[in-house]
Order: sequence, then structure tokens, then C-alpha cells
Amino acid sequence: MMKFIKENIYLLVILIIIAVINIALLQFPLTNVFGYEFAVINAVLLSFLSAIYSVTYFKKYLGEKEKPEQFILFKTYSVFLIIPFLISVGNSLVTSFCSFYDGILFYLVLTLPSVIIGGALALIAINTINRFQTLIVCLIYFSILSITFFELYLNPQVYFFNPIFGYFPGTIYDEGLSVSTKLFLYRCINIIFFGIIFLVLGRRIKEKKRDNKKIIIVALILSGIFYYFSPHIGYSTTYGRLSIELPVTLETENFIIHTDKAIPHEELKLIALNQEYYLQQLELYFEVDQKEKIRSFIFRNSIQKKDLFGSGNADVAKPWLNNIYISIENWEHTLKHELAHCVSAEFGSGIFKVAAGFNPALIEGIAEAADNSYDDNEIHFLAALAYNNNYKVNISSLLKGLNFFSNASSLGYIYSGSFIRYLAENYGISKIKKYYATNDLESTYEVQLEEVLMGYYSFLEGFELMDSEDKAHYYFGRKAIFSKVCPRYISDRLNNGWKMFNSNNIDGARSTFTEMLAKSNSYSALLGRAFCFEKIDSLDSAIELISGKIS
Repeated sequence: MMKFIKENIYLLVILIIIAVINIALLQFPLTNVFGYEFAVINAVLLSFLSAIYSVTYFKKYLGEKEKPEQFILFKTYSVFLIIPFLISVGNSLVTSFCSFYDGILFYLVLTLPSVIIGGALALIAINTINRFQTLIVCLIYFSILSITFFELYLNPQVYFFNPIFGYFPGTIYDEGLSVSTKLFLYRCINIIFFGIIFLVLGRRIKEKKRDNKKIIIVALILSGIFYYFSPHIGYSTTYGRLSIELPVTLETENFIIHTDKAIPHEELKLIALNQEYYLQQLELYFEVDQKEKIRSFIFRNSIQKKDLFGSGNADVAKPWLNNIYISIENWEHTLKHELAHCVSAEFGSGIFKVAAGFNPALIEGIAEAADNSYDDNEIHFLAALAYNNNYKVNISSLLKGLNFFSNASSLGYIYSGSFIRYLAENYGISKIKKYYATNDLESTYEVQLEEVLMGYYSFLEGFELMDSEDKAHYYFGRKAIFSKVCPRYISDRLNNGWKMFNSNNIDGARSTFTEMLAKSNSYSALLGRAFCFEKIDSLDSAIELISGKIS
């Protein structure tokens, strides 16, 4: 036993790491269910650990007559894959499954290829240089990961396909997610490409042939060709691709608008006028001059934006690129907010020109404060509505780290926006800009945060609100994605339910909404089921359903 442990200590350490990390994942929302987040984190973990282990495995045979057995290595990879699977599925059996079918699809498509990719990267490292192979494989691994950073920074997209993790869909506000044909084909390409590298280089090591530079060069060339053509097959988005998909261009004094041919010209002119008007307001509010023209990408609907940009439900700005990305159906509600992100870049911090420390409460709060409109209500009114109806948020916590996302999005946006506007109204916009650039409130204002918050809470308590409880429930009753039960699975099925409803498949829609309502307290599922009753002339049943849930 001790001999076995000594001979396999490196492997045992890796297995323990896999087990410990996966047990830890059970303690966090989203990763504690057998689904997308669990699969994608394990794809990152196992591709790295399999690469590190494979380097050690193959190095043993470089100077020896004994030949490596890839079959033994594949058995080890299988153990790597089985441990996370058993931990997550075992936990789901004790608690509850969202969908075993969805979970196993994500695991097979995202996680399974990771060990093959890791092994291929190890063989590339071993055949690149005779020393420091572990360091080389780490450099290769993080170089592939860094492609995502460059795509985020340089390209007009927030979705990403990458061999290491497979796929990232965009913002967290697009909750619905399932394995698409595009993702399946992408991972098939990954398996074929890296599988061939693994088999060819592995065989040549077995045959003691070390002159494999040409094979690696061919692999690099093929990778470059795939990356060059990836925008044409939907695996990335460049400005060239957007110019084809959004061929209509309108240039004004301060903007260049790109949009779809389906957008009426009169509405496009109206958007252009509103952009110029909002920009003037924002320049006055922030006391800055916008130096460069802002590029606006207006999509014909959220589906097109999801496909080309990666965020269907949320409009987005990239301040460092001076770009905004908006669906035509949302522009009246989101245009000024997104423009505020670009204007605030004039005093933003770092290469992304946003709040120092990448503080999301400051980033979104300053845009909400400048916009001062949430569903046609002033931001202070909605903050007071929340505060005085027991939808309270710890502002001190909200302003730290990623706590912004632990609340329902409406609460996070409204409180951060109201608080930043309160600071601007009481201390001036120049201090807000300094706070934004430093992320240090107490140094900027020379006062303790708790003292400022006492004044802010008193300010909210001073609002006179009439018959506000139902309105507060409407705006703030939703949960954050991290607090929801099976958000990916339920949102995806609800989307399918509404598609069936809109195509007049009422029986299918009602079945879907009923199933989702049994799993969660989703407003969408409740309304969907009620509408199904209404469609089949059973209005009493619809009223009874809604009344029962409200009571």
C-alpha cells in the first residue's frame, strides 16, 4: 500500500485537489447543482490538471526504452472525470436535480473534452523544448485563456468560445441556457483537433521520435486559420462581421450609428436626436466634454443582439471602446444609461476606463444616477419605495467587491444609483468623479461611510409614499440569479414555454409552465399558466390561480 502511494503520490495529490475543489463548489450558488456553471469550472480545472499531470507522465519515458501507454493515461483521465460527476450527482440525489439531462449534456460537451485538450497541450509542451515543460504547458494554457480577454477588450462581443472552458454566454442577465448545436459542433472541432494532436504526438513519443516541430507548426497554422474564419461561422464577432449584419450607418455630430435594415428610418432619426440630447445632458451633469464620437450598435431585436453580441436581455456599453449595444425595443429605457457609461470613461480608471477596482456598484450606480430614470420613475423615489417597504440593502456591503450581484438586479441598480446621486447632490460632482477614479469614499469625502449612510437613510425615510406596498413587491419581489432555484434550467424551459404559447401550442405551454411553477415561484410561469387558461376560455381558473398565489 505504502509503495503504491509513494509511486503515485503526484496523481493522488491531483485527485485530492479535484475532490476538494468540487466539494467546495457545492457550497456556492449555481455551482452547487449539476449544470452549466459546475461543468464549465470543471472544464477549466481538469484541462489544467490533466495538462500538468500528462507532462509528468510523458517525461518519465523520454530517456527510457520503456514506452508510454496512452490507454493507461486515458484510464487516469476517466478517474479525473468521474470524481466531479459523482460528487455533484450524489449531492443532487440528496438535495434535488434541476435536470439530469441538461447536466449530463453540459458535462459531456464542456467537461469531457477538457482532459483530451490538457493532454494535447502537454505533448505540445514536451515537444517544444527539452526543459521547463511544466512551465511551458502553463504558458500555453494561459495564452489560450487570454484569447478571451483580448476578444472582450478589442471585439464588439461579450460571449466567448474557448477550448479551455468551451463557452461563456455573456452577461448573467441571460439566465436561460442549454447546449446549442453551435456549441456542440465547436466542442466536436476541439475534440477532433486536439485529439489528433494527442494521438500523433503521443505515438511519436512512443516511437522515440522527438523531431516534431513541423507538426506543431502545422497545428499553429490551422489554429490561426480557424481563428481568422471564426467570425464567419459565428464563434466570435468583429467589427467586420457587425458591418455586414448592421449595414445601415447614420453619422451625426457626436455619434456613428450602425443598425439593421429592418429599423425604420424615422425611428433611427429619433434615436439620433435623443442621443445628441442625452449627451448634452450628461456632459453638463458630469462637467466633462466628450472627446471622441460614440459608436452605437442598434439591433433589430434581442435575439439578433444575443447572436451577434452575446447579451440578449441586457443592453451594454464598452466605455474603453466608446461603444454602446442596444436592442431597438429597449432604447427609450436604456439609451441614456448606456451613454452615461461612455461619458464617465473620461474620468474612469484603468484600461477599461471604469470605476477603480472594477466596482460594479460604482460602475452601474454612476450611470443610474446620471440617467435618474428607472421605468419612468426617479431613482430616489424607487429607492425610498424599497427602503420604506422592507426591501432594504446594506449599502456598505453593496459598495464592496461583487456584492452588487447578490441582490435582485433592480435593488442593486436602484440603491447604488440613488446613493451616488445623493452624494452628487450633497457634495458635488467633482468628488463623485474622484470617488469613481479611486474607489475610496472615506478618503474622497473625508468622512466615515456610516456617517454618510445615516444621512442617506434619513433622506429616504423622509419620502411620503401612498399605497406603495404592492408597487414595491412588483419592482423588488424578484430574486437575484444566485438566490434562484435552478435559474438556467427554469429560464430555458420558460423560454420554450412562451415559444409554444406564441405558436398556439397551448397544451405544451401549459404543461411547461405547470412544471416550472412546481419547481419555483416564477412570475413568468404563473402568468404563462394563467394566460393558457385564458386562451381556453377558462378565465375563472386563471383568476383562481393568480389569487391563490397572491394570497
